[in-house]
Amino acid sequence: MVTKRTKSKRRQCWRNIMVAAINAGLDQGVFSLQPGGNWWAAGEDGAFYEFAFAPGIYAVTYVRDIGFDELAFETVLCPESLQAELLQRWRRRCGDPTWLRWVEKHCLGQAKGLLERRKGAWLQELTDLTCRRTVLPAVLGAAQAPRGYADDGPLMILVELGLCQLPRAANWQTGISGDSAWGSGPV
Repeated sequence: MVTKRTKSKRRQCWRNIMVAAINAGLDQGVFSLQPGGNWWAAGEDGAFYEFAFAPGIYAVTYVRDIGFDELAFETVLCPESLQAELLQRWRRRCGDPTWLRWVEKHCLGQAKGLLERRKGAWLQELTDLTCRRTVLPAVLGAAQAPRGYADDGPLMILVELGLCQLPRAANWQTGISGDSAWGSGPV
């Protein structure tokens, strides 16, 4: 039986960062919600893009296709003054052991998430977040509505292994707000 989970502040922060990153990627034409809708350069594993997250807080996201029509997102929040340096360092991070230390020292937060696109369009239940306490109010206050997808759905590997079922209420497929536990209602 599916029940609504308590929305902790940590979960809300993660959700706000992930929804903002997905919405920005859709707006910038980096990908679509349709299976196979990856619009980055041929031969590239993924794409970087930037966006304003909240007043004084900017974000850089790296998105890549991980197979099975799922996208993996990694978003780092930083002050405006570090946005260009963050993007430059991130693009060359392969083999750079100082990358994680630089992010920990200079950045405001980091979130990772997965978007399902094959059996519907939803942000999968996975909360991977680090965030400085000083920016928590701004991150909590930066809630956006998902655009064409649900902001809460099952982790597909659990569904495939039979450890979890897709909900019977189908609003997670369209991202329309509703009373379903998997709907995209307000935070």
